Amino acid sequence: TGAGNPKKYWKKERWQALIDSITSGLGYKVLAYDPVYGDLNGCIKIDSLISFNVFAAALKRARLFIGLDSLPAHLAASFGIPAVVVWCGINDPVKWRPVGTRVAIVKKDLPCSPCSLKNGCANMGCMDIGAGECFEQVKGLLRF
Repeated sequence: TGAGNPKKYWKKERWQALIDSITSGLGYKVLAYDPVYGDLNGCIKIDSLISFNVFAAALKRARLFIGLDSLPAHLAASFGIPAVVVWCGINDPVKWRPVGTRVAIVKKDLPCSPCSLKNGCANMGCMDIGAGECFEQVKGLLRF
């Protein structure tokens, strides 16, 4: 749920809706590294104080990664793990997207995006991405 810039955070209720869709709709277990909210339900939680090596080892065993425009997305793609990335409009996905054959970028197309502003704008409309949009990408990468 985290990223180096808090402006890139996705709303808690959207994370929760996506977790619920994956667990109830697809029957998968969700392992969540949640340093931002800390109280997502219906998932197995990874302690936010784990080492990078332990995090990377857990990620290597994942069937799919879902996360923000951040280091873990790049790590997942480098491991060849299918990845759904909720993309903030601050950065240009053409330049900064994770490199991999099965990476789905979910973003809001706005005329101001990418803005390249370090702290984004006041309303961050680029992060108004629905859980359903991500769920469709999840199903596509898992071949549902």
